[in-house]
Amino acid sequence: MTFAGFDPGTVSTALAVVDDNCRLIRYYEWNSFKFHKDVHEIVRLLKSFRPKAVALPSGFGLPFVKGSEIDDEKIFLMSLDDPRKDGPLRSFLRISRTIENSFTIPGVVELTSVPEHRKFNVLDMGTADKVSSAIFYMTMYESFVLVEFGSAFTAVVVVKNRKIIDGFGGTILPGYGSLGCIDGEVAQLAGPLGKSDIYKPSNPTRVIEITRMIAEWYSTKIGAPIIVSGKRKEEFPVGIKYSFPFKEAAVGAAIIANAWYGSRCSYLMDSLRAEGTPLDHVTLPLRRIQELLGE
Repeated sequence: MTFAGFDPGTVSTALAVVDDNCRLIRYYEWNSFKFHKDVHEIVRLLKSFRPKAVALPSGFGLPFVKGSEIDDEKIFLMSLDDPRKDGPLRSFLRISRTIENSFTIPGVVELTSVPEHRKFNVLDMGTADKVSSAIFYMTMYESFVLVEFGSAFTAVVVVKNRKIIDGFGGTILPGYGSLGCIDGEVAQLAGPLGKSDIYKPSNPTRVIEITRMIAEWYSTKIGAPIIVSGKRKEEFPVGIKYSFPFKEAAVGAAIIANAWYGSRCSYLMDSLRAEGTPLDHVTLPLRRIQELLGE
């Protein structure tokens, strides 16, 4: 039996296929533009393996929705953008309705292992691919602080006893392609902000300072190592850095598929208990939702 998972990265997108024992048997990686352009061809490649389960690219996350049940509202919840427009994630999710035994995976904010008070008025505590990366490393460690130091985004995911207990996603932390948290006074003076406003480079020195503060504090608090992954991991001054010939999030997603099906890695489903949507803990008025959904 085979199980498949994706990692939809900013620069490249990967597909991993694992066997019953969660061993990697096939791996493919494409430029994300090519992935978008040749998505039908990639779906045919995926189907050629006849996977028993497929963990879909899930953006900001949605817990275990079957691919056949994905509609425009669910695409919006995972992309937080107009579901009718084209885009790598949105286009793939529309096509995924034809992929048998496919399902979405949660983001950090939907995991029940994260205390409720940490979710107040946030939604990007770590996207679904960050959960996949954490699941990959859970096959090696029980507790750790994962720093994803990517080409555009930075994230921190905190794992204790194979449970994700906190997370800081790519629009909370500053990154090389994200401003991160914005001063509230600056935000109100700037007026309505769009994705093009928040997806701009932050100061590189500040990116490292803030990420390191959080990672080192949690590492000391839970007594666990810092693990660093991502294309720019060598620029981060602390932590354990592995050199795998694959993207950890893609293999982690395939492991989630194996677990969801009930195969060898099913014990990891206890780490993936989740409910709700990315927006459930936001109390501020979200005025643009009706506009984006065409209501």
